[in-house]
Amino acid sequence: MEKRNKILIVIIAVLVVAIGLTGTFAYQNYRTSEMDKKMVEYQVLATELDEKYAETNQIANSSAPDYDKIYSNIDYMINRSETGRSKMENAYQYADGPYKDVIAYYLKKLDLTITNLGLWKQRVQYIQEGNYFLSSQTIKQEEDIISESNKVSSDISTFLSTHPDIREHMKKQWNWTFPNEDI
Repeated sequence: MEKRNKILIVIIAVLVVAIGLTGTFAYQNYRTSEMDKKMVEYQVLATELDEKYAETNQIANSSAPDYDKIYSNIDYMINRSETGRSKMENAYQYADGPYKDVIAYYLKKLDLTITNLGLWKQRVQYIQEGNYFLSSQTIKQEEDIISESNKVSSDISTFLSTHPDIREHMKKQWNWTFPNEDI
């Protein structure tokens, strides 16, 4: 009887460990899946914003800019960028380890983008008002933001070069593309 109890205890212990490991694995898969889903949603927004940015830049550089359209587009891009930020923050909550690190870099870059969009709108307003001095001051602020954004991009590039598995995951699961890379 005592031998039977020992065998039963061993079987129960093995089952508890197996269930625990299965649960942990399933939970980690769920977290990764949710992170991936939010980053794909962000990527869809980012593609849309790239197109809107190109359109707005073209309008702004035309010989007779439609200022109302420019303001509307910039406001739209700021709003959609903030929506994208929310999705990325949500992904960050599900991320672990180096995924959390890379998303933090992209959050910082997105914050700089939102700031730069606000400055762009301000600069356009100064141009429309004919205040070229304040417009040139705003350009300097934009250049500072762009410089900081370039530093973050460099940090991201360095990070991804040391984490090729993360880069591959981003390409395959998040539909991410990287400049200067054959697709």
